[in-house]
Amino acid sequence: MSKKSTNRKKCGKGLFYFSLFAAVILLDRLTKKSIIDNLDINQTMLVMKNVLNFTFVTNTGAGFGILNSFNLPLLFLGIAVSGFLLLYFDRFKTKYEKTCITLIIAGALGNVIDRIMYGHVVDFIDFNFWPAFNVADSAICVGVIGLIIYYRKK
Repeated sequence: MSKKSTNRKKCGKGLFYFSLFAAVILLDRLTKKSIIDNLDINQTMLVMKNVLNFTFVTNTGAGFGILNSFNLPLLFLGIAVSGFLLLYFDRFKTKYEKTCITLIIAGALGNVIDRIMYGHVVDFIDFNFWPAFNVADSAICVGVIGLIIYYRKK
């Protein structure tokens, strides 16, 4: 295989990860903007009765409301974790691992953007039995769970 064709292959894979990253960030920003524009804080919009609501809540902590009022440390942690994963991205061998890492980075940076812009994270997906979350949180969870499953099978 020529060096030129190897570079093209790498570029194509890089484009996939960049596209996934951009899609998560874009979907996260658009959904949060829609919630901010259409609901007041703590206002709920019924989506599926007894199943799903959109409830506009703010979160200065981590997932599930833990570490409440730790916005600044969590801001720096999100940047540090994303930077670390990005720095070591090429050390992950499989497309599956890199896809999971891309989801984690995009989710972390989606919430970092909120912390910078608003001083808190915007959460809104509300299943009534679970704390409210957002698209970025979902990307992080899917990425982490994917890696756990992958490494447990290995």
